[in-house]
Amino acid sequence: MVAKVTTALVSSLVFCLSLAIVSYVPMIEHDPNSFYSSFFDLLVLFLIYAGPVYILGGIPSAILIEMLQRRIALTNRVGLYFFNVCAYLIAGVLVTFLLLLINSQGRLLTEAIRENLIFFVLGAIAAVLYYHVLMLLTFLYGRYRTAVKEK
Repeated sequence: MVAKVTTALVSSLVFCLSLAIVSYVPMIEHDPNSFYSSFFDLLVLFLIYAGPVYILGGIPSAILIEMLQRRIALTNRVGLYFFNVCAYLIAGVLVTFLLLLINSQGRLLTEAIRENLIFFVLGAIAAVLYYHVLMLLTFLYGRYRTAVKEK
């Protein structure tokens, strides 16, 4: 569970840093008499929204995916990787749908999905990022444990 919380925190930081880099407008490109957020303001704003989603949506999704993965019992590493990527993609879209449904107070169902397509894409990207950070941290932790045992 500690690994999943750590993964959620690292993933949300990486995801929000990426969004802030893409959204930031450098000082040279600022229009006069217009307001622009600083890079740090963008980062904090994205973390306020993405952090809780990673913790409240990502961790339970990861637990459910692990339970499903154990039931399927794939032994092929490539098959397991593609299963996990697809499962996290679907989980990201579902968590995004729930978030949009809560934020819109149920009006999402009457709106066209294509109006919110970018949110679904970002949710899928965030979920796949979570999976890859989880794999990286698991690998690093395994190497750390091996190094500690050898001493």
